[in-house]
Formats: sequence, structure tokens, C-alpha cells
Amino acid sequence: MQKQNKQKQSILNYKAIDFIILSVFAFFMAWGIYAVVKWDKEFIFDRFFAASIVLAIFFLYRKMKLSLPTLLVGAFALVLHHLKLYQNTYLGVPFDHYMHLAGGFALALIFSEYFINSEKKPNHVKTFFLSVCMAAGIGSFMEIIEFIGKCVLGAGQGLLYYGDGDWGEYNNTAWDMINNTIGAVISSCIMFCVSRFKKRR
Repeated sequence: MQKQNKQKQSILNYKAIDFIILSVFAFFMAWGIYAVVKWDKEFIFDRFFAASIVLAIFFLYRKMKLSLPTLLVGAFALVLHHLKLYQNTYLGVPFDHYMHLAGGFALALIFSEYFINSEKKPNHVKTFFLSVCMAAGIGSFMEIIEFIGKCVLGAGQGLLYYGDGDWGEYNNTAWDMINNTIGAVISSCIMFCVSRFKKRR
């Protein structure tokens, strides 16, 4: 009876998560279509790219055994990018730094949870190292995409253009990768501590 109740609860949880993910996907798709209609060309790619990431998560999150809090952190990082706050500075720190911290944090959180849940006896040091490397690697790959976009499309806003938040070229790229890595390290440290605490219990 308890197993049946747990299974029913698990199904309900998955349905709720499915609904949330598909709602976020629909939001970004609608936002992307709105950008096309308004011909806000600098953000068309960003919004449809975000929608494709959310759709990929929809098909992968059960296999990766990702929890709702982790998914919400990922969604927060995606939405943060689209707030167009790259001209702003908070507490003396450019918004771009916060954005990359959040991105690295979210990516490492996703990979940490996946590695921990996919192994019967998780190796916490390996999980920490792989999560940081994966997050930093994806962050670096995005910098390459930004560079290609800058070379082809030039000045503007959004991921593929050279605009607000892209000050200093080489300096900006270095700080983006540093902040991605810092965010990933913080996230991996938290998951390392949480996993060790659960193991001791």
C-alpha cells in the first residue's frame, strides 16, 4: 500500500513538473514569436534558443533524475539573461558578472545532481571535479558562440551581438569564464556538502 502511494505521489510530482516545464517552454516560444512580430531581431535567437533548452530538459530531466528545485534554478538563470539588465551595476559589480555566476551555478547544480543520482555509491570528489569542468566547458563554448556572433553580426544586444555587458573584449571574456567557474565551484561545494550530509544520515 505504501509503495502504491509513493508511486502515485511520484506520478503526480512528475505531472506537476511536466506542466511547469512546458509552461516555461510555451512562455519562451511566445516571447520568441513576439520578438519576430516586433522584429526585435537581436533577441529572436536568444528566446528560441532558451525554448530549445527547456524542451531538451523536458525530455531529459527524468533520466537525469533532476529535482524541481534544480530545474527552477536553471529556469531562473535563463530568465535572468533575458531581463536586459546588462547596462546595470549592483553593489559596484556589473550585472554581467552576476549573470555568469548564476549560469555556472545552475549548470554545475544540474550536473552534480545527475552524477550523484546516477551512481549507487557516488564519488563526491569526482562529481565535484566533473561538474565544475562541465559547467566551465559549456560556459567557454558559449563565449566562442558570442565571438562568432560578434564577428558576423557586429554590434547589438543579445547572445549573438556585441553589446551591453561585452566591455573590454578579452577582459570581458576572461571575467565571464572566471565567474562561470566561481558559480560552478560554489554550486558543486553545496552539492558536495549536502550529499555527504545525507550519506552520514
